[in-house]
Amino acid sequence: VRLILKSMGIKIVEFDKSRENTECCGSGGMLRVTNPKLALEQTNKRASEAKTDTVISYCESCCEAMMIANKNTLHILDFMFNDNVINKSKFTQDKTSTIKKWKNRYKSIKLIKN
Repeated sequence: VRLILKSMGIKIVEFDKSRENTECCGSGGMLRVTNPKLALEQTNKRASEAKTDTVISYCESCCEAMMIANKNTLHILDFMFNDNVINKSKFTQDKTSTIKKWKNRYKSIKLIKN
């Protein structure tokens, strides 16, 4: 992901705790389902550690967590498939319902199989 972003000319500003020291965004281990209060606390903590207003990740759960904490958020695939990002008209994901996400997955699987 870092190499792709650098090749696109995007400046990378790492979290202090990254790579092998990365902390969870609050979505891991089904925490958002089993202990929503703790998940939100961890999400807000992790988001407050970001040194920028925009967070880019390869993990969609991390993207969603950062959006909960009001960060502009992009998944690495947004640079390839999100027309707003490609055209530089918007530099964050749209909030999408869980049902819509499942529909998108279903459509993607059908496209791949055909």
